[in-house]
Amino acid sequence: MYPNVRKQYQKEMLQSRLIIRPLGMRTLGRFLSSKLLPQPEQTDLQSTFVERWAENDARAYSDTVAAVSRWSVRERPSSITCPTCVVTGENDFFPISLEEEYAARNPNSELVVLSDPAHFTSVDQPKRFDEALMSYIPNLVVSSPSSAYRFCE
Repeated sequence: MYPNVRKQYQKEMLQSRLIIRPLGMRTLGRFLSSKLLPQPEQTDLQSTFVERWAENDARAYSDTVAAVSRWSVRERPSSITCPTCVVTGENDFFPISLEEEYAARNPNSELVVLSDPAHFTSVDQPKRFDEALMSYIPNLVVSSPSSAYRFCE
């Protein structure tokens, strides 16, 4: 990740880990759902998110957060050789400028910015997310079945 984004991400992940210890996964789910699904009409999605989040193992989540905060594909987008559709929401906590820079550094990518959604685009706006991907897929040409295996080396 880029340094400023990494710091923000690490801060938010530290907050998450601090919430888990005394308050548990359900409380963390409430905290995250308010950030990921902020619109008033998303209360049903928030409730579903909280219920499912509460089922996660706290230790596994903490270990995953620690690992993810040290890893990123952003440093090497030009090494991604398969076509890539980068879908983001205009209200994501990652600035669109970072997504634009990432897409520009990956010669095989296309950036799609959806209006309104936050970070949880595929859940927040599933039909629009699917439409973005489905409009991208026809541009992927595989000339023969054997080339499909080399498609995303």
